[in-house]
Amino acid sequence: MILPFRVDADTLKADFQNGVLTVAIPKPAGAVAQTRNIEVK
Repeated sequence: MILPFRVDADTLKADFQNGVLTVAIPKPAGAVAQTRNIEVK
């Protein structure tokens, strides 16, 4: 996955439970929020 900002690897968090991988990547203070609609089929 390509992100529109540089990621600080020391702040990443990941969890794997019941077959689901959840990754939390904090946005840097200067990052601009962008929204996109994704159709789920």
